[in-house]
Amino acid sequence: MNTRQSLGSPRARGFTLVELMVGMALGLVVVGIVVNILMSNLQTYRVNEDMGRLQESARTSFELMARDVREAGQNSCGARPQANVIRSGSAVPVWADMAGGSVRGYEGDQDATGLVDTGTSAGQRVSGTDAVLVIRAAPSDVIVTAHNPSGTVFTLSSAAGFAALDPVVVCDAGSAAVFQVGVVDTGAKTLNYNATDAPLNCSTGLDYPGYPVPASCGGFANKTFTSGGFMAKLASSLWYIGINANGGRSLYRTQLSTAGGGVSVVAEEIVPDVEDLQVQYLTADVSGATPVLASEWVDADSVTDWSPSATQVVVSARLDLTLHSPNKVSTDATTLERHLLSVVGLRNRETR
Repeated sequence: MNTRQSLGSPRARGFTLVELMVGMALGLVVVGIVVNILMSNLQTYRVNEDMGRLQESARTSFELMARDVREAGQNSCGARPQANVIRSGSAVPVWADMAGGSVRGYEGDQDATGLVDTGTSAGQRVSGTDAVLVIRAAPSDVIVTAHNPSGTVFTLSSAAGFAALDPVVVCDAGSAAVFQVGVVDTGAKTLNYNATDAPLNCSTGLDYPGYPVPASCGGFANKTFTSGGFMAKLASSLWYIGINANGGRSLYRTQLSTAGGGVSVVAEEIVPDVEDLQVQYLTADVSGATPVLASEWVDADSVTDWSPSATQVVVSARLDLTLHSPNKVSTDATTLERHLLSVVGLRNRETR
């Protein structure tokens, strides 16, 4: 029997044009749905990823900056009377002037002279954004085991962390002093501070009977710091919003550097995509027996005296950061933005 079927039989026919078009249309609908789901998931992933970056940037910014501001003016001995023999010309440079203000604010239209320029180049401060300077002893301190003021030599538990020309803070229970290191001998665990080896020191006397220390270099007397005191590098940091290498904005911090044979202020990028920093300050009237807190926060240009000996002394700072995501992931094709506040009390300004 012949099993071949004629070409006209129903079982030998393929799809009609209409059937093919309907099938293709249904296929396109399915593909479109799949693509839409994939794009939606990708958008959700990008939003979540950028939100995570925002959270991490906010946490890092506040943790580092708030910790620095909180410790403004601190030394390991808690000593308040403080001598400072570091001079640039005839004046104490702003990065070393702890007695003039261990925390000092700069309003958006105030220049941070001697620290960083305002401009549009990489590392420069963005105009209209606030900045805050913090000066303190670094936390990595060592023990003073002996002091020879006539020979201008300190003997330490370890001198490995110090280098020639470093600005440092030394203290004991009675007072503290800021000076520049001369020659360091790590084997003998000693360092000197004579004016020949430490050119920023205007005097080898590390004691001053009055407070705060005047701009002139007269009146310093020798003091022998007792064994058991502490010495640490001087940590001086200006926190500000600067232009980064990509032309965007980042949170920056300045550090002191002795590279090149002198002390210079070097800026480093800390957290990217930080758009703005605004800082306000709370003061307390300490002229009476009991400090009286002010009723309002004020801008930096309203504070006339930043020193710890002021009548209206700054006791707290309110940090206001604006951050944005690195990508345009919002529904209207713009970057995500977060606006965060943190209030930081100055531990060394709570009481006189």
